[in-house]
Amino acid sequence: MARGRLKTSDSKNKLHGNPGRRKRKKQSFTASDDRFGIPKGLSEIIRREVRQFANSLKEKGLAVENHRSDFRLYCEHLQNAYDANQTIKKEGMIVVDERGLSRKHPANQIFKDNSVEAMRIKRDIERLVKDIEPPEKDNPLKEFMNRGGRPYKV
Repeated sequence: MARGRLKTSDSKNKLHGNPGRRKRKKQSFTASDDRFGIPKGLSEIIRREVRQFANSLKEKGLAVENHRSDFRLYCEHLQNAYDANQTIKKEGMIVVDERGLSRKHPANQIFKDNSVEAMRIKRDIERLVKDIEPPEKDNPLKEFMNRGGRPYKV
């Protein structure tokens, strides 16, 4: 008797798909993430928040592609703050050191520093949007009013 796995036909795999690949999670990294400068390896929560921020800036008229390095730093600081927050949730705010004294968890300071830096970068990027003047739309009524309300004659 032969040992090992039974051989399956390739036609069955083509028809039903390879069951070993079904449970693999899809990568949520998209082409728009690459265009905005969002790095790979971020958690889904952080990626969603950064996408919303980038799309809101794009709607306001900022060329997001020109600020890739700022977005990369923003993402890294947000991810570090998120990881520190998850560590604090698991281990608690207070830890006992080697002397037996109670101290604040070191991840607390990491969370504070990274979240402050991320908010500073976000504020700086939003300031760039305020400096941009929206393009003026053509308004035929405005042209008519500039001529004193009289139709244009040649």
